[in-house]
Amino acid sequence: MKHTLLIITALMLIVGCSKPINAEKLIEEDGLKYHPDTKELYSGVAVEYWYENGLKYSETTFKDGKEIDYKAWDSDGNEF
Repeated sequence: MKHTLLIITALMLIVGCSKPINAEKLIEEDGLKYHPDTKELYSGVAVEYWYENGLKYSETTFKDGKEIDYKAWDSDGNEF
């Protein structure tokens, strides 16, 4: 039981701490997005653009290659 909890916690940390990928690097095929290195359906956050001041313009969340959420911000960091 202890080992199972330790493994689950470690996996959650690894998945939860994954860095977003540049959306331009994702591969699109038949309307689905694939990771450029693994060629598997992408699940995670993809950052699309950055303002000159370093703030991100938008990010898209994918699950199994499908877009499930999209957020965008103005150059002051306000979501729209």
